[in-house]
Amino acid sequence: MITQPTAQDVIIERARSLHRVVRALHDGHCPSCGHIFQPHEQVASHGVQAYADREQCPKCKFTITHEEAEAVCKEFAPIMRKNLEVFEEWRANRKQ
Repeated sequence: MITQPTAQDVIIERARSLHRVVRALHDGHCPSCGHIFQPHEQVASHGVQAYADREQCPKCKFTITHEEAEAVCKEFAPIMRKNLEVFEEWRANRKQ
């Protein structure tokens, strides 16, 4: 039986999607053009100060500002807390 997603499911999936995009660019995979790069390439092409204010694909220039990334992480924080709880439970049970 297929059930319709709840409003909470939609909120969670939205936060996960936003977080995936921010993490991808941060980790060196442009979510816009698919270019794979080393994070230090951003610093080399834009300078250290620019890198501190934003992350940008060196190929297509897709950009996420520091403010946008912080807003996404704030929205994702409740999910990350739950993820951490699951991890800590796993960790505790793994030692036994």
